[in-house]
Amino acid sequence: MIERFSLSRTTPEGDVLYPVDGTVYIGSAAGCEVHVKDAAPRQCQVVRSPDGYVLHDLTGMKVTKVNGAPIDRHLLRPGEVVKVGS
Repeated sequence: MIERFSLSRTTPEGDVLYPVDGTVYIGSAAGCEVHVKDAAPRQCQVVRSPDGYVLHDLTGMKVTKVNGAPIDRHLLRPGEVVKVGS
């Protein structure tokens, strides 16, 4: 069974939580659930799968990073740090 999952984002005002239920888009486009001003329009997405939550870089250039390493696709684990944008 897959547990509930949330992304957190650190801002100057403090941490913001984004619950993930299904698919969440992260980027600078207006339609992204997690808006990052200096990211690609739709830089990445988190998708719920039978194995857990998977992060996909949508740019084709592996600019999304997990724990400092560029990824194309990555099964997320609690406590990992995702970097989107500069």
